[in-house]
Parts: sequence; structure tokens; C-alpha cells
Amino acid sequence: MRPLDQDDDGVCMRDRLSSLRLRAHAVTGLDQALSSASNVLAVVLVGRASSADEFGRFALAYAVLTVMVGLNRAYLANRISLSSSNEEARAATATATGGILSIAPAIVLLVWAIARVSGGAGSLVLIVALVAPVVCLQDLLRFGSVASHRPGVAVLSDGIWTAFLAVPLMLGMSPKPAQAVAIWAVGAVVAALVGLARLGLRPRVVEGWRALRHHDPVGRSLLFGRMATSAASLVAISASAAILGAAAAGSLRGASTLLGPLNVMFSLVPLTLTPVLIRRPRSGDLKACAAVALGLLSLVLVWGGALLLLLPPELGTKVLGSSWAGARSVLPFTVLEYCSMSCTASILLAARLRGNARGIALQQTVLAVVTVVLGVGAAWLTHDVRYVAAAFGIGSVAAATTGAASLLRGSRRSLPATVAA
Repeated sequence: MRPLDQDDDGVCMRDRLSSLRLRAHAVTGLDQALSSASNVLAVVLVGRASSADEFGRFALAYAVLTVMVGLNRAYLANRISLSSSNEEARAATATATGGILSIAPAIVLLVWAIARVSGGAGSLVLIVALVAPVVCLQDLLRFGSVASHRPGVAVLSDGIWTAFLAVPLMLGMSPKPAQAVAIWAVGAVVAALVGLARLGLRPRVVEGWRALRHHDPVGRSLLFGRMATSAASLVAISASAAILGAAAAGSLRGASTLLGPLNVMFSLVPLTLTPVLIRRPRSGDLKACAAVALGLLSLVLVWGGALLLLLPPELGTKVLGSSWAGARSVLPFTVLEYCSMSCTASILLAARLRGNARGIALQQTVLAVVTVVLGVGAAWLTHDVRYVAAAFGIGSVAAATTGAASLLRGSRRSLPATVAA
């Protein structure tokens, strides 16, 4: 008898682990699809219930909320993704959720004040501001679920939120604008509570408040970059709204909504790839990230081309209502922006893995400066929202070029990313 029992056991174990990893990635992908679907359905539900101006005001508040979620991911969710074990991920999630709850009043005030100054007002903006901390909390729980190898919890949480939005649309209900936003807000609260219950987590508010000041060079560079680029985008969008009217903001948001399915893959990169790649040798970073860029670019070309060439105007109007015409006019430029974002996202992933804090800050600074200068300039000089969308695309190209140059220069000196408490 040939002695291969141990070898067979080893092969079976490797196959079983590989199968589990694929299953976990599939579940995580499903969760990201549900998360993006809830975002799209929220915009569709409110868009169909609102006039162009009402939708524009909602879009301003929603844009500010998106900024807050991005900051949350850059600083707190990034720490969760870099966890080296399930236990560490649970502890990091409890600390991160406590941190976000400790600054909840500030988040509410900031979302409301920035949206108000930008031209948004009324009950729609107030509801978005009040639920903003809950949205950030639920997002951290998603990252915690994936990092602790419990992606099913994230699927359940996002599935519930998506159902809250899908049911009124499937039933043909016609809620008023404020009611539509309230449905989205209640769904967020329920989703967050379910996530907390299923993970069995108790947010550590005091510890979370202290953790906000931990030394984290990469996290702070990501936070700075997100703040700079988000502020630049808001300035450009607000300038468009002030100069061209609130409908211009709705056009830009509407075009992004049509490309929403692509955000599933863009958001999946830090959510699921960072925890995997951080545990591998840094020598394979460039190849892995090049493959990520190629895959994202292919998806953008396929989906964007389908929207530009195949989407009937009747369907576009049904999805976005009165905002469809403006969204369609800027869609080609938004597709080009997403093409360059494919490279930007993969370069940023490599920089995060290698702890290249300076490169991250430089890349995001270039994006912010080019976006605000060209975006505001285009709105002022041309009075055409299409040129504002084109300015966003040029900014993304400039950022990708800068990031690639920085990454190649520092490739031999990069170290793994770490978070020092």
C-alpha cells in the first residue's frame, strides 16, 4: 500500500480552504452588489418622487453623506481591513463603531450645514443629515463582517436595507419626496441594528474616541486625500448648482447613478482584496494591482458602452424621471472618468498595501486641485454641465498618472502597511 494518507489529507485540506475562500469572495461580492443596489434604489425612489429641483437638493445632501462615508472608510474601515485575525477584526470593529458614535452629533451638523450652504434645504436634507451617522455605522459593520470572515452578516444587513427600498418600487407606490427619503432612512437604521445583533458587537465609545487619535500614517493620508478630493468635488458640484441651477447637480448625480453597478466592483477592491493581499509578499503587489486595473477597465467599457449605445430614452426617463435628459448629456464624460478611475483605484490599493503614505497624499492632492480648478472654471466660463463632467475626468487622469509615477519610484523601498496604536 502506498503511504499517501497525509498527502491526500493535505490536498483535501487545501482544496477545502480554496473552496471556502471562493465562497467567501462570492458572498462578499453579493453583499457589495446589495449595498450598491440600495444606493441606486434610494436615488431612483427619491428621483421618481421629486421634481428636478427637489432631486437636486437631495443630491447635494446625498453627496455630502457620500463624503462622510468615504472619510469613514479611509480612516476607520481601513484599520478593520488590515486586521491580521478574526479576533483582531472584531475588536477593531467594536472600536471603530464606538469612534463613529462618539462623533455622531458632529456628523449630523456637518452634513446639514454643508448641504445647506451648498444650496440644499428643507426636510429632505434634514433627514439625510440625521441618518448620516447610522449609515457610517452600518458601513463599518460591513467591513467588520468581511474582515472577520462572516460576510453573511453583511449580506443580511444590506439585503434588509435593499428590501426597504425595492418593495415600494415593485408595488408601484408613489410616496412624497420626504416619505421616500424617510423609507431609505428607516431601512438604514434597521440594517445597522441587525448587523450589530448578528455580530454580537457592543461599540466601544470611549475607546473609539481615543482611537481616532492613533498614529496611522497611511490612514491619515487616505483621510486627507478623501477630504481633499471630496471637498473639491463638492465645490465643483456646488458651483455648478449655483451657476447653472440645482438641476445641474442632479444631472451629475444621475449619470453616476447609471454607472452605479460599476461601483460594486470599485468598492469591492478595498473591502475584500485588502485583507487578502496584505497577508501576501509585497513582491506581487504590482502584478496583482495591474490585473485589478485591467479587470475594472474592461467592466467600465462594457457597461458604459451598453448605456451609451443601447439604453432607450424611455427606460432612462423611467429610472431617473425628469433628471434623465441632463444625466444623458454628461454620461459620455462620466464614462471616461470611470475609465481612469480603474487605474486610480488599483494604484491606490498598491500604495495602501506598501504603506506609501506620501504617494497617496500626492495622488489625491493632484486629483483635488485639478478637479476644483477645472470644474469651477468650466461652470463659470461655459455654463454647460458637460464641461464640468469633463473636468472631473481630466482630474482622474492626472491623479492616475501621478500615482503611477510615485508607485514606480518607491516600489523598491515600500513596506507593508501597519497601524500603530
